[in-house]
Amino acid sequence: MEELVSYALDYISKNLLRVSLVAADLQALPADLFSRLVATTSEQALEEVHHAASSSGMPSKKSSTGGGAPPQQAQDLNLTAQQVQQLQQLVNRLYKNKLELMLKELRTTVVRCVHCGAMFSHADRGKLTCAARAAQQQQAAASGAPPGAGCQLVTHEADPTWRLQDHLAALRGSAAKHSSGGGAEPVAAVASWRDIYWDVWGVVHVMYCHHCLQYFPAQELGLCSYHPEAPIFMAGKSRGRYPCCGSTAQRAGTVPLFAP
Repeated sequence: MEELVSYALDYISKNLLRVSLVAADLQALPADLFSRLVATTSEQALEEVHHAASSSGMPSKKSSTGGGAPPQQAQDLNLTAQQVQQLQQLVNRLYKNKLELMLKELRTTVVRCVHCGAMFSHADRGKLTCAARAAQQQQAAASGAPPGAGCQLVTHEADPTWRLQDHLAALRGSAAKHSSGGGAEPVAAVASWRDIYWDVWGVVHVMYCHHCLQYFPAQELGLCSYHPEAPIFMAGKSRGRYPCCGSTAQRAGTVPLFAP
């Protein structure tokens, strides 16, 4: 029986869009089976379902993560309003559970730096540079301060008062938190779980730049290009210029996570 269940979940995960349109609501699966479905379903399959809902006359909320044009299969579908809503709800729940699974598999969580406000992977706290602490160290060195003065460590330091769960609740626009209890309309969600998943994905996946010789979160991948001269920043500014070519520079660790 277990072998049959595994085979069925594998088939569903590989044919998620087709099954979700012809079968009963997959959200009705027992919690343990739904969790197993989340683990076996790829992001590619989830994106296919998302694009199907987005290109069916009732577009879902515009995503900050882009995603490109929907595949032709999704564009050719003629879905009813009920099917679109069902697909959107399914994708939302799958991405929510996939976010929890991703953090568990990476054995990390997202924390915020008390010095620069950047969000980072707690498991990689010893690799990532804190722009604020690095600037303090540079200022101390430039002022001729004696050894030991200023900031010696340039890694992030977690803010003990900040919790990821509270941040996600704010992003989702919790109706219970924002309603006044006097018949007020629920506040619409600010971000979908798909938006949140990909933003957190970019924070907790850390890469290494062989030009800068530094680790950086994946969300900053597009910010790094090799320049023979160091960028120049105005005091207190996160954006600057490279003197070699005049292009814009962004301080490391200052790209914000999806904010309400």
